[in-house]
Amino acid sequence: MEANVEVVGRRYETSDAATVYLIALKQRRWVAELMTGHQHPAQRRHLYLVGGKLSGLLGYLAFDLGNELVARAYCNEAMSLAKAAGHGDLAAWVRGTQSFIAYYGGRYREALDLARDGQRYARGGPASIRLAISGEARTLGKLGDAAGVDEAVGRALTAHAKIHDADPVGYFLSFDPFTASRIAGNAASAYLAAGAHERAREFTDQAIPIFAAAESTASHALTLVDASLTYLAGPSPEPDRAGALVSQALAVGADLRSEVVARRAKDFLTTAAPWRTVPEIASVADAVKAWRMPTA
Repeated sequence: MEANVEVVGRRYETSDAATVYLIALKQRRWVAELMTGHQHPAQRRHLYLVGGKLSGLLGYLAFDLGNELVARAYCNEAMSLAKAAGHGDLAAWVRGTQSFIAYYGGRYREALDLARDGQRYARGGPASIRLAISGEARTLGKLGDAAGVDEAVGRALTAHAKIHDADPVGYFLSFDPFTASRIAGNAASAYLAAGAHERAREFTDQAIPIFAAAESTASHALTLVDASLTYLAGPSPEPDRAGALVSQALAVGADLRSEVVARRAKDFLTTAAPWRTVPEIASVADAVKAWRMPTA
């Protein structure tokens, strides 16, 4: 069952969310059937842990398919199972996912509160990295707190220095600690939101080649969009180059049909509105209009 959880997470790197959702749902139902049985306490705690991980994955996948209500329900279930299993790292992961959902819903204060609450469960361990960089830093950037972004990014990098990356990239829906490339990708988003575009580009330049080489589709696409936005800022914007990068991101993420990628592309179009007549920007607008999402 633990191996199946990893299969679900890794499958998202090369498949669409709808396909992976059905695989995770089948596994979750199997675990639910087992939970009706009579196991020893240690085995039962492990079942709760596996069930919580699958519910957490279903929460993210439902959100990526455009169904936030179902996503939040799955996350609530995952949190209950994590607490019942007494597993702080899973509880921290779920809080990070809830923060992610609130962030993309534009509820930045809620996203920050959820990430900080998750730190209670992480207790300064490896799970704290994702909460600091994805939950806190990115949200603080949206709230205009540049000093807070610096502090959260620094805290994530310090925590990461204490662990060893077995995999330089990791996969997007992993329960393992964030790797250096994922820290860079999220730091880019945080600095971009805070208006520190040169700093953001430093991190996108680090992350994009690694994600591309590893064929980490979701991360590659999202970081390309962040990189594009840096070319719309400053005294000499390059909207043609920015548009080309977003078109590349949409091509990379085409098979995912990801709601998250689509939302990031729409945010790009809002920022790029003054250059809407530039052919590369117009091309992105046409691609986003053609984007069709299945429902969970």
